[in-house]
Amino acid sequence: MILRRVIEHVKAQNWTAVALDFVIVVVGVFIGIQVSNWNAARADHVREVRYLNNLAVEIREEVTALDEMMLAHRTRITVIDRMLTDALLAPPRREAKMSAPSDAVDVGRTIPAPEFLPVADGERDYFLTYGILARRFNEKNTTFRTLQTTGDISILRDETLALDISDYYANIEDLIYFEGGTAAHARDATTAVARRHGFNPFGDNSYDLVVTALQEDPEFAASLRALYNISILNHFVIATVKREAEAILARLPDGEE
Repeated sequence: MILRRVIEHVKAQNWTAVALDFVIVVVGVFIGIQVSNWNAARADHVREVRYLNNLAVEIREEVTALDEMMLAHRTRITVIDRMLTDALLAPPRREAKMSAPSDAVDVGRTIPAPEFLPVADGERDYFLTYGILARRFNEKNTTFRTLQTTGDISILRDETLALDISDYYANIEDLIYFEGGTAAHARDATTAVARRHGFNPFGDNSYDLVVTALQEDPEFAASLRALYNISILNHFVIATVKREAEAILARLPDGEE
């Protein structure tokens, strides 16, 4: 329609009409582009809000898991100290100094142990199990993985927030790697020694027999000391990662679009 009208105006040498038609075309194209851009921006905003809401849900679940892990490590530290003390052996130093599994901790930093937990004497037959077992972290990173693999992380308008989220999950990966390596090796070594003494690492054991075994077997005591020191480090790293998670949550939506 517009093209035919332009041709007619050119034939009639009606240059004013031609100019007006040209302006109409340009304005129409501009408006079309702006509407398209607005729709794309709106779609990106909707996706961004959905991603941020999903991230908030998953990170809150991870904070709960981190709390449970910290509790497990505090329990381990408490019962190992108690077992070694009752065996009349020098308890481990209430600190750890070793290379860190995460950028969240300075390499070689001396890390204090967390406070002991109150543990009932009626639980003593489970002390060895509490000392060996510790909860493994189960990350809920589906949304972050989707952001990475699709390239949608670029739609997060707060670049600082996007970077902090990436750093947080990098520290989570370091924590998981450490727990699957050094920490798992120490746990497996202690489990093997305990089984050699006839103990069940996953159930109850006579506390008096455990104490006697610790007195008679330096390797058994040393393996528990190693778990003690690793748990101090793990607890500190987990607490640091949890603070990162909470700082991110403070900047994420509460689930309402």
